[in-house]
Amino acid sequence: MEKISVHMDLDKSKLEKKFEFAKYDDMEDLNHCDRHSFYGKAYKTVTKRYEALYSYDTLICVYDKLKNILHVSKYYWNYSATTRRHQIGFLDDVFGDPISGDIYQRLSLEGKYR
Repeated sequence: MEKISVHMDLDKSKLEKKFEFAKYDDMEDLNHCDRHSFYGKAYKTVTKRYEALYSYDTLICVYDKLKNILHVSKYYWNYSATTRRHQIGFLDDVFGDPISGDIYQRLSLEGKYR
């Protein structure tokens, strides 16, 4: 798999509005977690082109499969310990190890300088 581009631009993109109405349409549990998808607090929606993570009904990030770009909300990245666990579960679901760890590390470093 080629390297995934990561953009902390979800808040500026039009994707946030696009997924505002998709919250409950195609909800799926996160597969890579041991907490029954965090008891409904975290879930993802999947379309042909996108996979989106919601934590407490807030859009956290969207992966564009066509362009291989992960769009992330800079406001909610590492918002809390629970949201962090949701993010890690989503990255594991979408990319698997070791790619998810690499992406998480890149985002954590980038988030420190914003």
